[in-house]
Amino acid sequence: MERGLPRHYARINLLCFFVLIFGAAFDAGEFHVTEPLFGWSFLRGKFYIGFSFLMDLFGLFVFIGVLMAVLRRYIIDRIV
Repeated sequence: MERGLPRHYARINLLCFFVLIFGAAFDAGEFHVTEPLFGWSFLRGKFYIGFSFLMDLFGLFVFIGVLMAVLRRYIIDRIV
């Protein structure tokens, strides 16, 4: 049996990092490829609001996961 926090936060952090990298690539593709070459922008209106909300949410999950890792590494393991 594991002591302290379970290690699921590491998997969740990895998944969230991948989602954030995909979101950054999606945004960069729109800014550097579709907008200058084709004059077409797809990050507008409600889609942009939803996209931005999801990126903020996954960023919050990464922040919480890093805090859990720090908590486990420097506080819980020293107590237990």
